[in-house]
Amino acid sequence: MERISFLYSTCEDRIYQLLDRVFAAHSKDFKGEVVIVHQTLTPEKFKEIPDLLSGINGVVYVLQSQLGVTKSRNLAISLATSEYILFCDDDVDYVSIDVSKILEALKGAKACTFRVASTEGGYTKNFSAYRKVHNKFSILSVGTIEVVCDRRFVVNNHIQFPEDLGAGAKYPSCDEPVFLSRIMKAGGRVDYVPLTICAHPPESSGKSLASFEAVYSRAIAFRYIFGSFFYMPVLFVFLIKNLRRIGVGNFLSVILKVLF
Repeated sequence: MERISFLYSTCEDRIYQLLDRVFAAHSKDFKGEVVIVHQTLTPEKFKEIPDLLSGINGVVYVLQSQLGVTKSRNLAISLATSEYILFCDDDVDYVSIDVSKILEALKGAKACTFRVASTEGGYTKNFSAYRKVHNKFSILSVGTIEVVCDRRFVVNNHIQFPEDLGAGAKYPSCDEPVFLSRIMKAGGRVDYVPLTICAHPPESSGKSLASFEAVYSRAIAFRYIFGSFFYMPVLFVFLIKNLRRIGVGNFLSVILKVLF
């Protein structure tokens, strides 16, 4: 039977809140695989973690001294062995996930994005009620925890997350659409499926446009996705549309940086 590897990213003391979620979601009878990449600059503090995880089958736990969520996810991809991989944060709940429905949804696609419930009720954003095929524009609003993909396709095509983007990097967002665009450029179909796979708190660090770095993250992502020529009009439309959130100062700073 095909399996899913749950790829968890965490750092420092956040490992302890992740342990509670892992124990709740993955019992001794769990048939998949759990990969936990724990980023820390003080590994000696966490020597007991492997013993705490020993009660769960199929757990791979590794320490990583580098920081940045995209570095964590790329390492996790290289360690996974299941047919499919699901990207997990340390504040996400998977208690009622139906793996068989996820596997069924993935037939014919190399990656699928799914709905995420809010821990406060409803969903984390407005999700469509209908299945659809993604394009370069629709992937711009996708979060990593919505994504499940074909591991072999990703590995065989050398697809990785961009390590200059994402939480913990200088430019803290937009790594998800770049990753999905690389699947699409390699010939893989990416679908959206109206199936709820997890629950997450309503706030997201990737939504803020209050800093230059957050706004310039979009410029970098658009260049990856649309190419060095076509990304400019896409970026300009984005900046104009979100001018109030961005502010005139950040607007001008981004324009000057991409032009010069």
